Amino acid sequence: TPRLPDSVQPTMEDGGGRRGRGRESNVVADSGAAPTWALVIVILLWAAAQYGLAVWTLRDLARRDDVAGGSKTAWTLGLLALPVIGPLAYVAAHPVPTPGWLVRLPERANRTRIWLTQAIARAAAEIDRLRRLPPPRWLERRPRWTVPPRAPRDRDVSPPSGRR
Repeated sequence: TPRLPDSVQPTMEDGGGRRGRGRESNVVADSGAAPTWALVIVILLWAAAQYGLAVWTLRDLARRDDVAGGSKTAWTLGLLALPVIGPLAYVAAHPVPTPGWLVRLPERANRTRIWLTQAIARAAAEIDRLRRLPPPRWLERRPRWTVPPRAPRDRDVSPPSGRR
């Protein structure tokens, strides 16, 4: 390839040349990559919240009997047209009824408390009954394998107090 004179030849300081341009463009792309991914994550989270709220409120709207037909159509259009504000307005206007299992929860907790109290009373009565029993006979017998006592030896006997 023909070489240009030094006055015209692009230098690395100027950002000229193939290698310089590539390095600079990579630096610019790398510095902007993190905010781009953060923006993508924020957009995905917003979309998940928006569609989750829309599906939840549309399902609730379809199951309700207290909302009339024409009113259901208006609410459906409002829920779809206003991304997050629509479902929040729907929940404010039509509070979600308490589910049946949540209504029955205090009754179930009371039954569980009674059952636990009875179980503890039965366990205490059983412990009291076991304490009143006589000890088992096997504790009264001597063990079969015992080591006979050792006969005293002369060195085990202390010397009389008069002699040293």
